Amino acid sequence: MQPTGYSTVTTLRRYCKMAQSCGVDCDAALRAAGIDPAVIAGDNSGRVSDSGLERFLARVIDASGEPCFGLKSARLVQPDSFDILGYIALNCANLGEALALFPLYESVSGDLGKTTVEVHGERVLIRWDCSVAAPLVRRHMLENVLASWTVYSNRIIGVESKPALVWFAHSAPAGTAVLAEYRDIFHCQVLFEQPCSGIWVQRCQLQIPFPQANRALLATLLEHAAQSLAALDRNRPIEQRVRNRIRLMLAESLPSRERVAEQLGMSGRTLQRQLSSRGCSYHDLLREVRRQLAQHYLQNSALSLDEISRRLGFSETRSFHRSFKQWTGVTASAFRAQAP
Repeated sequence: MQPTGYSTVTTLRRYCKMAQSCGVDCDAALRAAGIDPAVIAGDNSGRVSDSGLERFLARVIDASGEPCFGLKSARLVQPDSFDILGYIALNCANLGEALALFPLYESVSGDLGKTTVEVHGERVLIRWDCSVAAPLVRRHMLENVLASWTVYSNRIIGVESKPALVWFAHSAPAGTAVLAEYRDIFHCQVLFEQPCSGIWVQRCQLQIPFPQANRALLATLLEHAAQSLAALDRNRPIEQRVRNRIRLMLAESLPSRERVAEQLGMSGRTLQRQLSSRGCSYHDLLREVRRQLAQHYLQNSALSLDEISRRLGFSETRSFHRSFKQWTGVTASAFRAQAP
């Protein structure tokens, strides 16, 4: 997905609650950041600009005097703290499925960061890369996101499974008491000045069943998320809109040009004409998306080849093997083995 330039009000609301608990005048901070305070009392569909959120955080972090502002904000996590993504995760079969879906739907909650998954033997690194430039704000956002994942998994999803290790790219804060806050949240070793920021888990933890998993509700939530992303796509180039729609529809079945065109509110012939004017075809885009997703799943998930084949709309795994070899020149198994 392309950058959207916004964050959801649920993200802002969590930071507001933390700031208020530190005695900060949030209404004044919101106005100074160019955000209408009324948005906090609105429904969860409200949005604020990324730049506005960054300005707000810079003010309240400084005014709070709390060295663990982002980290402690994670204790305020509720089921809706990650918007629809939180409910999608709650209804997945396990962490592995949730992580496979995140890249497809993450931008529905904004684009200040990106989640990626790296499989390293029997360990998996779930990393979050933050796009915020200001070092102080970036540090607190990173700490909040990783801590919120941990709290959400334990308290909301109900999976008592602590990380194996936590990495932060930034330097450690000063003070033994402050460092104790990290151990209290993560219950594992926390290292600073690492290559990236992320949570390490054992590969076997990806298969721990989520107790509240609900396949029917998950399907409904995914459809709602797809509709939200389609609304965000309206002003984007037609080829990007088609790529995004294919990416979302593949999980159910192989989408035809006519089905995608219908989702975009036009006929199949009109869609092909618009794509031709941009120098591409529906078949080209379908092949591109399938190849990109195949490479993503092979590099960044523990999904079986059969499951990857199904998620890409192949009726038989051997068809996936044949297509992947045509796309890349190597077999799917060899590609996965070469992944870092």
